[in-house]
Amino acid sequence: MMLVNIFITSSNREGPVSVPSWFLLLGLSTYVFGTIGSSLGEALGWTQTTWICDVLVDGWAPLALMFAVGYHVLSSVTKGPIWSGSLTKASMFLLFLTIPPFLLMPTDSDGTLLRNLAAILVTLGMLPVLAGAINMIATMRNDTSAVVKSPGALAVAAAAFLLPLYVILSFFFGLNVMVGDGSMSTLASHMDSSYLYTIGGLFALGALFHSYPLAASRDLAGNSSNWAVWLVIIGGVSYTAIGIMAGWVSDVTVGLEDTDGVI
Repeated sequence: MMLVNIFITSSNREGPVSVPSWFLLLGLSTYVFGTIGSSLGEALGWTQTTWICDVLVDGWAPLALMFAVGYHVLSSVTKGPIWSGSLTKASMFLLFLTIPPFLLMPTDSDGTLLRNLAAILVTLGMLPVLAGAINMIATMRNDTSAVVKSPGALAVAAAAFLLPLYVILSFFFGLNVMVGDGSMSTLASHMDSSYLYTIGGLFALGALFHSYPLAASRDLAGNSSNWAVWLVIIGGVSYTAIGIMAGWVSDVTVGLEDTDGVI
């Protein structure tokens, strides 16, 4: 019903569809059809169909919704256009043509060609994420002081700054799980949860702190919202760093014990 409502609202627009609206429409559409396809694949035993639909639901949909929030909040707060149209198109079209390096799962295919193709698509999947992050960071230059003063924009800006780090780490650990020997499965699982809690949490705060005052026609009370943003940043980065150290010890130590018998 939400998707139908959004389509009806977009059809009644007076101007062209904005970039955040495109991301919202594509993200929700991907989630709906991906969920249906995954359910059918599970019921009929089509493992490859299920794997592809899971990529749509776990990879494309969350990033599309995050980009929708980021582009909308930053351009609204700074009262300026999105910095680069080329990077906007790259972050939009390449996102839905590649495999994002988040929440990757092992491939069931034994074919070398398909595994290599999946690895190439995951590598290319870093490009739209990096393009979106750079574009959002550059958009802040329209009015940096307004971004710092707005809790919602501050949360989105922090997520944009942290996103390249998370995409690079998730790429290396996730690729090992998808087409490698899976020796870094603990690290990959930790990066997936860190990405959802930290990056996803910051974009969620950005949407909440920016949209709720507009809907309620009230200002956010006190400085608690700023504290919430900083607590998510500090807690998320700390959780990520500690988990990587623990996961590295777990995965690498076990791997050395299995191969050499000694550490």
